[in-house]
Amino acid sequence: MTNHYVYYSYEEFGRGYIGSRSCGCLPEEDKEYLGSFTDSTFTPTGKIVLAVFGTRKEATAAEVVLHDAYDVAKNPEFANRAKQTSEFFDRTGAKSTAEHCQKIGKANQGRRLTPENIQKRQKTRGAYPSGENHPMYGKTHTDKARDKIKKARALQTNIPGKGIFWWEHEDGSFKRCKTCPGEGWILKKERTKLRRRSITKEPFRRYVNEQGVTKRSRKYPGEEWQNGSKWVSPG
Repeated sequence: MTNHYVYYSYEEFGRGYIGSRSCGCLPEEDKEYLGSFTDSTFTPTGKIVLAVFGTRKEATAAEVVLHDAYDVAKNPEFANRAKQTSEFFDRTGAKSTAEHCQKIGKANQGRRLTPENIQKRQKTRGAYPSGENHPMYGKTHTDKARDKIKKARALQTNIPGKGIFWWEHEDGSFKRCKTCPGEGWILKKERTKLRRRSITKEPFRRYVNEQGVTKRSRKYPGEEWQNGSKWVSPG
């Protein structure tokens, strides 16, 4: 026979932990089990059986009530990192450690959603809105918003081809990499900006040739041209 009970394990002069348990022995004999906590700093020395139930569902329901009553996920007097709900855990107020985040990241690397997973997500979260249901339907982004999106996406490294920039060297050669290759290199888009600025600093000037033809140019057209609008014979 399986017994289901709710318990409270505790440190002698510290925090406590509220949980539920199902076991084949009598609850009062289940002394070695002190909880399913994951906090390594929590070291309980004792446990109190709060209530015994006929089914696991009833025990979980009682655990939910106690978790809500004491707000265990946020309450510093408890080692619980999440609140039990009817089926899942509610992690409101709980913070993942850096080590925990790294483990999750490594576990998810290279994983791809199957069509079944996508369908489940669409049912629970709603399918990706399109057409008239899309929040941007009939609207356009401002130039400022486009610029922000462009800059943000350029820095993303989780998108194939993104986060890798074109760099230009002083000798005119190009290279693609995430970080600056070294001295003498500059982002291609920055070099283009500098080149445009240097061009715009040169004003337009009027030039004339011996035939009286005039033209406007930022650069000197050649030896057959003179600065001005009228040709002056040399000497």
